[in-house]
Amino acid sequence: RTVANYNESHLYQQQLGPKKAKRKKIFKLPKEIRLPRMEEWQMYDRDALTKIQEEEETSFKALPEEDQKMATQKPQTDEMGQDGDEEANKQTPFVLPPLIPEERQAEK
Repeated sequence: RTVANYNESHLYQQQLGPKKAKRKKIFKLPKEIRLPRMEEWQMYDRDALTKIQEEEETSFKALPEEDQKMATQKPQTDEMGQDGDEEANKQTPFVLPPLIPEERQAEK
């Protein structure tokens, strides 16, 4: 004899089938490095800027995965420690190595 199950989430799980494997997370460039939104009327050299952006993305993807993760994480603000020592709780922000040469950075 089958037992009726009135749990909606169980019903949907049966209809959808087995869960799919998780994909590897793709990290984007940090917000500070990405290009701002450009409108048509702003007269930027879009082609040159997008080439520079692509160079930065490829060099960012070449970094180790740990560095990519550290660069995209938001800095954590910790509360004061139990002993009242603020210096012990402050974390140094992660500094990304230069992704493109200084000349290309000046063009951007």
